[in-house]
Amino acid sequence: MSFVAVSAQNKTGVWYGAIVFEPDGVREVDSEPRIRVDAQAGRIVNVPPVYAGTMSLSKSRTYTKAKLEIVDTAGQMMAVLTTFSADQKKLTAYLFYVSATPTEKYNYYAKAVRCLINETEHTPSLFDLHGNFVFTDTSVVFSGIWESPFGKSRLGKFTFQPSIQSINVNPELLIQWNDIVKVVPEVIQIENWAPSTSNFDTILTKSFYIDFSIAETGVLDHDTLVVLVDGQVLEENLVLTDKKHDFRVNITSKDYHQLTIRTKSEGSIKGTGFLLSIATKENVYKYNLTQYKYNQSDWFFQKVGGRARSN
Repeated sequence: MSFVAVSAQNKTGVWYGAIVFEPDGVREVDSEPRIRVDAQAGRIVNVPPVYAGTMSLSKSRTYTKAKLEIVDTAGQMMAVLTTFSADQKKLTAYLFYVSATPTEKYNYYAKAVRCLINETEHTPSLFDLHGNFVFTDTSVVFSGIWESPFGKSRLGKFTFQPSIQSINVNPELLIQWNDIVKVVPEVIQIENWAPSTSNFDTILTKSFYIDFSIAETGVLDHDTLVVLVDGQVLEENLVLTDKKHDFRVNITSKDYHQLTIRTKSEGSIKGTGFLLSIATKENVYKYNLTQYKYNQSDWFFQKVGGRARSN
């Protein structure tokens, strides 16, 4: 998603930025009222204040890196927000339905629908977003405030800018959204609109084992996966839920190990979306995957200094 595409007013794409938590909230900031001479009336009149953003009321604040994936079709928008922990090891994802509010100070309102996945140790609260897309000759920014849907207390600010990354929204969410807004392509076209993810990654590590987890990121409709390690079945009928399924694979002196995740069957809604987290001694890798029946993705783990894998 390039700036050229965004500037055409379609917001579809992956936006990166930060959500700032303000313990004491934020306050709206307007410029001072201005005056001008109304030639027709022959008198001086006031011009309404110009909105100038928000000001922090906090002495301390917390920044959380975040990713916003927006689907904009015929003026109707859906968004998936993913927030990351400071060490990138945990994340939380939310689903929003976005509506235009052109007569209000913030021209877009994103209503939180539900929490899609939660890797934190507590259950996060839902929150709503109010923001504006600000276009210049060289950039575009989506910024505003976020607040609790209960009592409308303002919790902080957010700012996002578009990236060139392709969106990878769970097709189940698109189909469910289509049932409400009736603007996304028909169900039979979803597979072409959101192509299946195919990964072929090699991860070098000094670890003696790797930990990985799998969790549903969409509708709980009994999607089933097969998990294989080195061609041997580790889990035959893994039913995806919003709770993580945890696994550990030992890394031996073998040149490499292969992890395969295959979609065995789909639930009541066509398509499967899930989050795969892989943790090694050195890093934690997050994969937001989309697959359809009989699709699979593969990862190879290799000891640092080991013999290179031949294709």
